Amino acid sequence: ELTVTLVDQRQQLYLVLQQDVSQQQQLHHALTELSTHDALTGLPNRALWQAQLQSQLRQAQANQQEFAVALLQMSEFAKIHSQFGKTAGDQYSQWVAQQLQQQLPSGCELGQWSEDQFVLLINNHSCLHQPGLVAEQLARQCQVAVHGPCPLNDIAVQVPLNIGIAAYPTAGKDYETLILHASRALQQSFEQPGGIKVWQQPGRTEPSRWQLAVDLQQALSQYQFELFYQVDYRLSDRQLQA
Repeated sequence: ELTVTLVDQRQQLYLVLQQDVSQQQQLHHALTELSTHDALTGLPNRALWQAQLQSQLRQAQANQQEFAVALLQMSEFAKIHSQFGKTAGDQYSQWVAQQLQQQLPSGCELGQWSEDQFVLLINNHSCLHQPGLVAEQLARQCQVAVHGPCPLNDIAVQVPLNIGIAAYPTAGKDYETLILHASRALQQSFEQPGGIKVWQQPGRTEPSRWQLAVDLQQALSQYQFELFYQVDYRLSDRQLQA
């Protein structure tokens, strides 16, 4: 909206221009959002997430911090897309993105890596030690979150999620190396029980404590534990005692 007003003051003419820039600001904000976020899921796109990772790398190098990155792949996406069409595939991606976002603690950034892959930056207080283990525990939570059937055109479908993890600095100290090792771990996850793989240096074995924690977490997620509880009954006062 442009307004032009002529003001006669002391026999001089002044030209006053007024312009409503709210629409321009909204358009600029919308264009910025489209350039930095995925139009379908609203997550940071690859370019924005890469910038976030580069910033995290600089901070970690300066403060000697540890963190992890993870690549998450929807294993059935191509099948859903081909059998049910693009609309169903979009609905599938949106549902998975929503479920994943609900699982993330503060300090974690989820991004859209490709049409069938998400990428996760795991950087919070719990990553101070053994970031790979923390990332694997969070990865299992993500798998459980999307394990329930996804409502798709009145058909409930399961969502297998394969995850590859690379921890800084053991898996690399620069962006390219971290992403490369996360991608390799993702490929290996398809042959790994549980569908999650943490990249390790060749010939290096996992600490026994780490493996025990992984086994316990997997057993819990698969409901392999049984709880037996027995109370004491006092005959004297007929009371139950825990």
